[in-house]
Amino acid sequence: MGVKEIVEEILNEFPVAIHDEDADKKNVVLLAVENRQPKIYKLLRKKYHKSHESVFQKVDKNGNSAIHLAATFGKNRPWRISSAAIQMQWDLKWYNVCSLSLSLSLKWGCVSSYEMSAFEMVIIMRTITNAEILLKAWIMGKSQFIKSSTPPNLWTLRNGEDKTSMEVFEETHEGIKKDGVQWLNSTSQSCSVVAARIASVAYASAATVPGGYKGDSGIPILEGDPSFDTFIIASLVALCFSLTSLTMFLSVLTSNYMIEDFLYNLPTKLLLGLTSLFISIGAMLVSFCAGHFFNIEDRNRNTGSRVFAIICLPVSAYALTQFRLLIRLVNAPF
Repeated sequence: MGVKEIVEEILNEFPVAIHDEDADKKNVVLLAVENRQPKIYKLLRKKYHKSHESVFQKVDKNGNSAIHLAATFGKNRPWRISSAAIQMQWDLKWYNVCSLSLSLSLKWGCVSSYEMSAFEMVIIMRTITNAEILLKAWIMGKSQFIKSSTPPNLWTLRNGEDKTSMEVFEETHEGIKKDGVQWLNSTSQSCSVVAARIASVAYASAATVPGGYKGDSGIPILEGDPSFDTFIIASLVALCFSLTSLTMFLSVLTSNYMIEDFLYNLPTKLLLGLTSLFISIGAMLVSFCAGHFFNIEDRNRNTGSRVFAIICLPVSAYALTQFRLLIRLVNAPF
């Protein structure tokens, strides 16, 4: 089921196969959604949405529509996702309607606001301006397929257990939501400690003028020295970005952790916090090296550079371990 080329070839040779169902009355659309196959679902949506609209309206023997299956937390994971919070983000994108499509549908009266859950209305209200619509569409448009190609009446359809798709999502994702909250808390706490330490060191460095002042003029003695300028600028950059990072992590820690927050709010704050943290770490190292260059004679500066590189290894090692998390956030279906 996961090989798009095979599915495409079968449907090209046997077009009626798109209506075939298995023992559970699931057709190719329901199976693609259930097994989390974005490429196959995109193929079906692109080629058959207009000509075979009925296949997107099918329900299985338990009354589950494509939306119910998208909302279900399944065991099949064809992609590698490293944390529960990122998994929640992916599942929300897989389930949730494209914000732009929802806004336009509501504007033209295609969908009644009374037919939407409170969660869906929150998503719409957050994309009410053109700028936000474009931003959300760019961020989420590539992965949010399911609702945008299914009739609106399926969004509030109840399955055999008398549950809507959102009720299914909340019920099946309760465990992974708790894991995601725990992971976000532990990550934000550890990173906020580092950011606070860097901020305190950067503040002390920014408030210190190496070499002192020229008499009572208030002009630094080393003014104009490249190392001095580098030291001052790096200290200010480290202070600014460490405070930004600390603010982002504290914002994550004080979040209400609503389901919709995992879609955009929390991942963005975590990404900004980690990015600011790495910039502040790099700036702090530059400030440290530049500050000590004043005390090294010219003949020893090559040796000093090697010593600085060795001293910076522990901090760099921590940064590299956390940098993997940053890469995972960037590469996640954001």
